[in-house]
Amino acid sequence: EDVWRVEGNAYVGYELPIFAFMGFLGGLVGAAFNFINFKLSVFRRRYVRHKVFKVLEPILIVLCVIISGLLLSVLVSECHPEGYVPSIRPVRMFCKDGEYNAMAGLFFATPEEAIRFLFHAQEGAFSVLTVLFFFLVFFILACWTYGVSVPSGLFVPCILSGAAFGRLFGVIMHSLFPQVAWSPSGRYALIGSAAILGGVLRMTISLTVIMIEATQNVAYGLPIMVVIIIAKLVGDVFNEGIYDMHIELKSVPLLAWEPLEESVKYEAKEIMSSPVECLRCRENVRVLVSLLKKSKHNGFPVVEESFLLNTASKQSFGLFRGIILRSQLVILLRNKVFENPRPDMTESEKFHNLGSATSR
Repeated sequence: EDVWRVEGNAYVGYELPIFAFMGFLGGLVGAAFNFINFKLSVFRRRYVRHKVFKVLEPILIVLCVIISGLLLSVLVSECHPEGYVPSIRPVRMFCKDGEYNAMAGLFFATPEEAIRFLFHAQEGAFSVLTVLFFFLVFFILACWTYGVSVPSGLFVPCILSGAAFGRLFGVIMHSLFPQVAWSPSGRYALIGSAAILGGVLRMTISLTVIMIEATQNVAYGLPIMVVIIIAKLVGDVFNEGIYDMHIELKSVPLLAWEPLEESVKYEAKEIMSSPVECLRCRENVRVLVSLLKKSKHNGFPVVEESFLLNTASKQSFGLFRGIILRSQLVILLRNKVFENPRPDMTESEKFHNLGSATSR
């Protein structure tokens, strides 16, 4: 909770358009993330199939993370006194005694500590180059890591990369316009996290609720909501959300929220066989055997004829009660599940008995 908690004054009204622009950029970054990860996942499914390769890939990623952190800690070395940022565990790498390396603190700390560093560090704790290079490198590594053959999440990497993105935006705004009363750069890190999460995951209401509850500050509800919605709308222009992409890659039979564009202009009657071969709730064995012999369909609608409606413009076969499969009919006939119904038995009772017999 301490990592996310945001206290102090809320944003200023004139910062809302800036937050909206961050949401726009977050949608573009999220679309790029999904595109790169999708291509890597397709490549991984085609060529990284042997067990040895699946073990070597995570090892290669770990080596790349270590090498990238070491190189950036040397090339973009930004040293500050250890007490400059309280409550942050310093990482003294390539710095003098009594100092800490800001880049090494981001790379070699735990993700929770790095997020806390970006959210709560005071102004001047990071330079533009430090946050920029960390964001670019971590973005590429996060794209590569998601989908690898080890348990790996997506939420925290998106939060961390988004925090770096937002912190970069805040540092730039404070550097370019120092005379303007901007919100602290840590607030921009929060908005950046919401922008990247919205651009990658494409969730709206649930993500907004999670962010507001995590910050424990309802004052940021409006900018978080605006940023997430804009990021989702911008990202949807280019591709789907990351979860939808991986559902498609794994061939999970899941219907989308919206129908395909080419299917909107068609009606069900235009793709169905005509006339419809229906079965009554109570059917003769002779009819079932004849239907199974002459028809190649796998399922047949069961209707109740007491609801027939035939007019000049519309024809009805009865009230639709359900679908029965060819395999179920074969089982019923093979086991001779026949019955002699009572004269006073209603159609609903007959249909219920048919369903009970099919389940057996």
